[in-house]
Amino acid sequence: MTDVFISYSRADKERVAQLASAIEAEGYDVWWDEELPPHMSYGDVITDKIENAKAAVVVWSADASKSEWVRAEADAARNHKKLIQTALADIIPPLPFNQIQCADLSDWQGEEDHPGWRKVKQSLVALCGAREANIAAEPVVAAPPPPPPPPPPEPEAVVAPPASPPPAEDKAKSKKGALIGGGIIAGLVLVPALFMVASSGDEGGSDSQPALTTYDIEEPAGEDPLPLIGSEDSVPPVATQAAPAQQAGPATDDFNRDVVLINQSGEVVMYMYWSNTDQENWGPDQLGDDVWPDGQSANVTIDDGSGACQFDFMAVTASGREIVRPDVNVCSVYEIHFN
Repeated sequence: MTDVFISYSRADKERVAQLASAIEAEGYDVWWDEELPPHMSYGDVITDKIENAKAAVVVWSADASKSEWVRAEADAARNHKKLIQTALADIIPPLPFNQIQCADLSDWQGEEDHPGWRKVKQSLVALCGAREANIAAEPVVAAPPPPPPPPPPEPEAVVAPPASPPPAEDKAKSKKGALIGGGIIAGLVLVPALFMVASSGDEGGSDSQPALTTYDIEEPAGEDPLPLIGSEDSVPPVATQAAPAQQAGPATDDFNRDVVLINQSGEVVMYMYWSNTDQENWGPDQLGDDVWPDGQSANVTIDDGSGACQFDFMAVTASGREIVRPDVNVCSVYEIHFN
């Protein structure tokens, strides 16, 4: 079975060849129409390849948007819930594909850390599975040699008596400063993301957006679990911290805005949004470069600092389906299901 089918316009053949090579380098079996057998009809081969591939990457460009073949192949991939959209230029895919998220590869030149390419790789892992054979082993760094022993003291040297200990008040102040400093450092370590899923998954990153990171946490018996990001026992996300002292912050309240988001869509969720119901825009994608597998839940705190309780939510699946949960009262609702 082919892992990845690529649909494109022949005018973009050179750029598509670069993309096909990069996907193959990740360990996936790729098919595109350069391998079309001369004795078989084009339509029969394409239909068979799309149906049997695990993922179909559609490469949109100005020429591809005008191609009936590319549109037909994209439609077949969408119906089979295996569509991955990419764009080679700053264009909007034709209807109805403009309603589905598209990875921007317009300025990609093969860089591994390119945001659009990272998004494509995340989608390939979600639809085709990971390819561990191509994961490069981390280089083994030799331990540094031990420092040389200090030279022995001169026999004539006079050792000064130790200084008298500071008063008890000074000791307490120094210890308090260390605790405050340690608390600040711990707080910085505890704020890697706005979104945590209590299950196993791939770790991703983003230049501008916090990423959903999945973990497989086995809690020792008899011990309290580690606090989740957004819970009352953890350091709040940066977006929910109080305003500086010189600014007048919003009035505080005692509402609990901790909710559990549950993916029951039967698909991988590629994008996740939420925003205050009074706002017109969704705001940034909360997953960043990560994806949210089916069946997993996420514990999050929904608080934009305005004191509002009503929020809108939207999950976008790998097939482009948008699951919207509008006007949810996060101060009284505990679970939000996306199905």
